[in-house]
Amino acid sequence: MDRVQIIKEALNLNNTQTLVIANLIAKIPDERLIDFFAFRMAFVEPKQSAELITKNAVFAYRKMLTLEAIKNGKFRFKSIDGVIEFVQTFFKNERLCYGAKPFKDFVVLGVDEKGNLINHYKISDYGKPTQLSCDDEREVYEWLFKNQERIGVVKFISQKDTPAIKQISNDTLIDPDAPIEINREKLKELGIKLGFKKVSA
Repeated sequence: MDRVQIIKEALNLNNTQTLVIANLIAKIPDERLIDFFAFRMAFVEPKQSAELITKNAVFAYRKMLTLEAIKNGKFRFKSIDGVIEFVQTFFKNERLCYGAKPFKDFVVLGVDEKGNLINHYKISDYGKPTQLSCDDEREVYEWLFKNQERIGVVKFISQKDTPAIKQISNDTLIDPDAPIEINREKLKELGIKLGFKKVSA
């Protein structure tokens, strides 16, 4: 039985649908075809065409195969542009990685609907993750190119487990366990009085 016939019978398609689907899944190797059909079952929804279901499944399957090949050392992107294209194509509206430079391990990065990198640790006044600056985005992509096995890997690490954090406002490293120092002279200059209130038990 040839590939086209397998596709037709496995998905119960007419001749025209079979040609469309065969074209959609052309990049999936013969030895992974049955595996793909099983994978595709997770995408079946009522009132959706076989073409749309298959298109969505192919998209997710290609992403999975690429990440699997990277993890197993069988594939690497040859340029930063390749990484950028892959990320912007396959990770829109998803979390991408954690601990990418210049950020600490507890910072999870993602991709917004336009393909921009966003910081899930720093939330805007509107309750959404903030977009990275151009410099930070460049540095993240350089890091991802060198650490391709971390693409798509997200871990949630407590800030307490990180010895020092990158402040959002500047690049000063602070120790979260360091005691707070109060500069009384500076407070006097600003006209702020420091007092303590007695609290009865």
